Amino acid sequence: MNADKIKDVGEERLPSYNETIASSNTTVPPPEYGSSSEATQMYEGLRFQKFGSVPDKERVICHLKLLRLFYNLRTDVENMDGLFDLYDEDTELGDLEKDDRPRMTVREKRWEAYVYAAVDRFELWWEKAVVRGSRRVGVQSIKDELKYDLEPSNGFLSLTYLPPLDVVMVWHAFMTNPRMYAEECFKSRVRNIWNEDFPWGMLDMVVDSEFNYNATNMDKRRFTEVTGLPWDLLDGTKFKLVECFHCSKFVHVPLVFVDREGVYQPERSYISPAYHGDCGSCKSLLTTTGCGC
Repeated sequence: MNADKIKDVGEERLPSYNETIASSNTTVPPPEYGSSSEATQMYEGLRFQKFGSVPDKERVICHLKLLRLFYNLRTDVENMDGLFDLYDEDTELGDLEKDDRPRMTVREKRWEAYVYAAVDRFELWWEKAVVRGSRRVGVQSIKDELKYDLEPSNGFLSLTYLPPLDVVMVWHAFMTNPRMYAEECFKSRVRNIWNEDFPWGMLDMVVDSEFNYNATNMDKRRFTEVTGLPWDLLDGTKFKLVECFHCSKFVHVPLVFVDREGVYQPERSYISPAYHGDCGSCKSLLTTTGCGC
């Protein structure tokens, strides 16, 4: 490179700071808070077609809505100070529990208890609303009959309403394990729905653009009539009904037990693997793995 070219390069002036700021101001500003955006419009007016082997755009969008609902639910539950007698300031979780899991925060412990209760509610709803008294069959008979060659079914899930969001959450998690879900459907003699599409259309109708789960009063009454449970999980019991393995009597065990000093007691809380208690009738030892539940 000769001297003239070097001089020309050196005399080139870089843009000043003010010029750079001025040029950046030509970009389109983001939408204001509260204004309608393309993201909000994307969630509205979904039209569902017949289910195929590959999920379409509408189902993917509705699935995103559902995941957002789950996120909002967890955030709300974790921030309910005092839920399950767990207070942000006063509750002491103590040292590591016997299973050596990392120490959980009080808010995470609230969510853990909530999920335990949601699973119980789902199991009852599944038996009352989906299975409806069908006689269960054993795993071996399923293997003999099907050899696990599960072919697509043409059945449908005849629901006229969706259950509460906590029940939907457990149902969704169950369906994400297709093998276990299929086995449960076959054992419960509802094999015609084992690979039925999730009721996305019904979900889209009850979820608005602000991600509120707006069930009707009629739907709430139907759920309570079928299951005997309140629509809102928080209006229900905070106990687990445990059947004694020896005498078949039922014992009410608190999901979370906090003593008068505000210390969480894992050995007296059903959500903890460290739980152990006595049957009030036969005095047999109850644990989360050896209580016949």
